[in-house]
Amino acid sequence: MNKHQRYPGDAPGVPSLPPHFMNAVQANLLEEHNQPPAVAERCPWYDGAISRSRFAEIEAKIRKQEETKLAEAGKQLRAALEVQHVAALEQQRQLVTQQVEAALTIRLKELDVQRQKELADQRSAVELNRDQSILKSPSGL
Repeated sequence: MNKHQRYPGDAPGVPSLPPHFMNAVQANLLEEHNQPPAVAERCPWYDGAISRSRFAEIEAKIRKQEETKLAEAGKQLRAALEVQHVAALEQQRQLVTQQVEAALTIRLKELDVQRQKELADQRSAVELNRDQSILKSPSGL
């Protein structure tokens, strides 16, 4: 075997030995080198070590939960506003109905007074006409 021959999976900086000749340290170095580096950072909330990918997963999960909560709060707010709007419309309708009924009552009283006056005038005219016709009649009755 050639001194420069490499085995599959060998990495630069790791001595090229057949897998059955590797010691534990060399195997560990090879394993670490073949895996993508895990970037460990500190969690901003719990101050523990966490990889970027795990942090992104947690952040996405939290974002989804918050969006769900926000959507639910929006539904509840719209429902509450709709109830308030319907109640306000009903109150306004009742107020307008009362105002219209009051105006109609006043107008009916005015018309009734006018009608009573016209009836009184007609009665007076009929009585006057009757009295004149009695006075003009030759018999007196």
